[in-house]
Parts: sequence; C-alpha cells; structure tokens
Amino acid sequence: MKWGLVPSWSKSDSFASKMINARIESIKEKSSYKNLIFQNRCIIISNGYYEWRKKGEHKEPYYFYHKNNLLLFAGLWTSWKRLSKIINTYTIITTTAFSEIKHIHNRMPLIIDSINIDKWLVENENPFNIDCYLNNHQNRKNIEYLQVSSFVNSTKNNSKKCITPTKKELNMELFK
Repeated sequence: MKWGLVPSWSKSDSFASKMINARIESIKEKSSYKNLIFQNRCIIISNGYYEWRKKGEHKEPYYFYHKNNLLLFAGLWTSWKRLSKIINTYTIITTTAFSEIKHIHNRMPLIIDSINIDKWLVENENPFNIDCYLNNHQNRKNIEYLQVSSFVNSTKNNSKKCITPTKKELNMELFK
C-alpha cells in the first residue's frame, strides 16, 4: 500500500501527499473518510514516528518509539482505480497527544494496543469509541522519545542516522 489516501472517487492521485493523516475528530464529516471508517479500517505497523517541536523560527525533530515492540497505528485504506491501474492507499488516524508529550507536538497517531487489533478491524465495532483501542497505560509507559538531527527532514534520507539521538540524555522513558 501507498501512504497518502486517494479516495476511490478521486479523478487524480495528486493530493495524496496531503492525506497522510486523518483527524479522528473530523472523520465522520469528511467525505474522504466517513464511509471508510466503517468498512476499511487497517493497522499500520511502525518502528516509530517523528514529530517536530517549534522552537523560535526553527523546528526540532523528535523520534517516538515503543521501547520493547513495534507501534500499531489505526488507519483507513481504500483502492483507487484509474483506467487499468489500481493503487491501494492508506492514511493514519491521529488524535490529541498524551498530555506528557504535548510540549513537543499536540497531535499523535492513534496507537492501538495489540490486544485490541481484532476489535479495531471488526466492522460492527463502533470506531468512535476509541478509548478502548488506544493510548492505554501499557502504551503510555512504554513509549520513549529522543531528539534527532534535521537529517530526517529530507525524504531522500533513509538510514540509521534518522534515528540517531542528538543528545544522549534525551533518550528517556516518557511515562514511568
């Protein structure tokens, strides 16, 4: 699948880069998502994610990850068909950040605990009852973050340098 949702009704895939995230608060209203939330839910498996903190005119990148496991994000997917071409695309659902990390960024991916994967994927479950899926105590106490260099700011860069800490003391547990 390709990251960046292209709605099935779209005439072009040109705006997919703008649809990498879907806010849980507005999914019901947005035509691109409102039907997908009931039929096309998925799990995005990730080593971690980046957020940038504004500091004056600059932004500092941070890498968030689970200290013992992969992160599981709630997502939506669809198939976009144009002529004979079919592209499967997805978006990551976001929610308000944990209070403990709002000083870095006010949004974060909707993290699903592994015991709730089946519940998230079952169509008849209410997808808006997110409290039972995400950000539980287990996730909160196992997420760590570290500040990384601006090397990560280019999509051309894809190496361990993207997650190399700039300051060792920032490699800490968020929630104990």
